[in-house]
Amino acid sequence: MSFLPIAASVPVVVAGATMLIPSGGKNHLFVVVYNPRVVNGVQKVLLVPFETIIPKCDNSCLISAGEHSFINHSSYMGYPHARSELLNHVVQCLSNGSYGASYPPVSNGLLARIQSGYSSTKRVPRFIKSDWP
Repeated sequence: MSFLPIAASVPVVVAGATMLIPSGGKNHLFVVVYNPRVVNGVQKVLLVPFETIIPKCDNSCLISAGEHSFINHSSYMGYPHARSELLNHVVQCLSNGSYGASYPPVSNGLLARIQSGYSSTKRVPRFIKSDWP
């Protein structure tokens, strides 16, 4: 009797997906802002972290506690800390456990606000904004 190997599931990286990523000595929840796309000939994904509200934070997209199951206090989107990462790298990190993938996606309404905030903020690093206008 022969058996077919069970295929490992490949993480789905699409707009609205969330993942825990080590950053600054802690794990931060990041959201995929737009579906992956080709940037300079390679597939990339735009990730932006949720951050705790601090004085003078970017108020382009404020998040209330409970708007996502992970968010338990007032937060904002950390557009200054946006990352444009290789899609293959993100998938590999999700697959090997370096990035945590057991979090639900953001709602469609919250995703629309995050995308709107990205479009309106002046705090996205220039090299990111040039790849993700």
